[in-house]
Amino acid sequence: MRFTLAWASTPPGTGRRVVAWGKPGRDARRAEGWIGTMCEGWRGRIWVPQRRAVLIGVSSYEHLPTLPMVADQVEGLRAVLAEPDSGGYEVTTAIDQPLSYLRSAFEDSLGSSRTGDTLILYFSGHGLVSDSAELYLAGTDVNPENVQQTAYPAQKLGEFLDGSAASTVVVLLDCCYAGRMMTPVSALAAAAGPDARTSGDAYRRRSIITSSTDLELAHYDDTEVISAK
Repeated sequence: MRFTLAWASTPPGTGRRVVAWGKPGRDARRAEGWIGTMCEGWRGRIWVPQRRAVLIGVSSYEHLPTLPMVADQVEGLRAVLAEPDSGGYEVTTAIDQPLSYLRSAFEDSLGSSRTGDTLILYFSGHGLVSDSAELYLAGTDVNPENVQQTAYPAQKLGEFLDGSAASTVVVLLDCCYAGRMMTPVSALAAAAGPDARTSGDAYRRRSIITSSTDLELAHYDDTEVISAK
């Protein structure tokens, strides 16, 4: 794991900063000494980039069919990502949560991430399409008759994905019509233009992996499809 050594100028507000990359330990101390000598009067701190994963599965619904395999899928992914040799991620899991939890989990994790961080977001549950043909992710309390007000819009997730400072974000959607997530994110990139912060290297480090196209239902095993429709 690498550290970022960021030095902020004194007095505050001058906006100058030096950033050094290296490995924790001796490299960090060497960088501290070098920058301290070359930039007298500056203060610094070491920040270790984080590897985090937020895994959300919704199997039980008030008004939709149950998805029996969701909890096992979340646990299987958690085990792989948390294993030091294969992932080493700090993993947060949640099963059967309402819309309010989905909103805070997605938006807080993306909003709190910083340059150098790697973030994985996983959702397994029902995906619904609104009257305006937009994808919504369903929490336990979704009302199929009022999707836009009771489920989480993929458009909003795309906006937070676009604005996050994290260097790498991977979104995994295991739900029906998951391919519709691609549309709002692509539109954001096009609107930003070639000179925007979200284009270039920053934008290329956004990956979206879906279990279905924009028109497909998602299978939970080899023989059966469980759909909200």
